[in-house]
Amino acid sequence: MLSVASDSVVKTRTVNGKTRQDIYLWVSCPLCGEARLLRRDDAQRAASRHCRACTGKKGYQATLERYGKEYALERAAQKRAAHPSSLEKLVQEFLDAQKVTYLREAKLSHNGRCYFVDFVLPNRSTAIEVNGRYVHSHHTERDRRKIEALRAAFSTVLVFDEQEIHSCSFQQRILTVLN
Repeated sequence: MLSVASDSVVKTRTVNGKTRQDIYLWVSCPLCGEARLLRRDDAQRAASRHCRACTGKKGYQATLERYGKEYALERAAQKRAAHPSSLEKLVQEFLDAQKVTYLREAKLSHNGRCYFVDFVLPNRSTAIEVNGRYVHSHHTERDRRKIEALRAAFSTVLVFDEQEIHSCSFQQRILTVLN
């Protein structure tokens, strides 16, 4: 069971011109002990689960042991493509509305490492990465290497953070590349 600390945080955010106040709670994973800030509703649903990192690691480890690294990486990419994050869905919907041809979770090898790109616009040699706060705040060095690899492989690399997606400012940057 996840333990919830008594201290809570109230965050105010504006989405599409509407102001919301969300209550966040500190929640610790029983397996790794990592504390993370979750919205109150998410913290209550997560009461009987490990954090995403631990859950994902266990499934990935089992696939890796049974089928090997190449297969495990491909399966993980297929799962991410089939189940995009809420931020990726917003970008995907915008690209679909613009009738843009794109690839999801395209594989890129660079300097002996394998990366999967959130969106690739093959006709424009453009890569689009969507970085949510939770995952990407913990993996800054990995993200830096990935962006470096993307810049070596594509003429244009667009990296959007969570705030840009929610404020819809990403749309103008994509339109600039498309025109």
